[in-house]
Amino acid sequence: MNAAASWVMSVDMIDRTAEPAAFAILMPAKDEALLVGRVVASVRRHFSHAHLIVIDDGSSDETAQVAAEAGATVLRLPVSLGAWGAIQTGMRYALQLGCDTAMTMDADGQHLAEEIPKLMEALEREQAEVVIGAFPERGSPARQIAWRFFRALTGFEFADLTSGFRVYRRRALSLLASPR
Repeated sequence: MNAAASWVMSVDMIDRTAEPAAFAILMPAKDEALLVGRVVASVRRHFSHAHLIVIDDGSSDETAQVAAEAGATVLRLPVSLGAWGAIQTGMRYALQLGCDTAMTMDADGQHLAEEIPKLMEALEREQAEVVIGAFPERGSPARQIAWRFFRALTGFEFADLTSGFRVYRRRALSLLASPR
């Protein structure tokens, strides 16, 4: 864990007045002021019971303000940690809130709130620790070739290796949010 991530989580940012929810939706965002408000509003319409957390990864625009006005809890990183660093920050926050499950989705509207139940159903049906939503038709031709190469090389049947539309159980969250 780098110094910026430990700084963010060492500050007492946990909203102790928030109603308990076993489910968090994490959205890493960088310079998404034009879209994040609509995405947050859509998620709020479909999942008002979830902790909706936007992790502002050092945006230079009004991403944090727009997300907060739309109804998200916003964690502002003092420096950009990249998508994975932002997601880990959100995972740590969700664990501190006591969430049993957390989902990640992009703040740019690429993932639709109405698709969340499909991932949750797959998590239960498969008794998986992690489920990754696949949107292979959205990948560029170069990305699709890379995915085919990876599948041939490894034998794994992933449809979309880069999807940020994922759901994690607590055990996976704990492992992925750990400093190691």
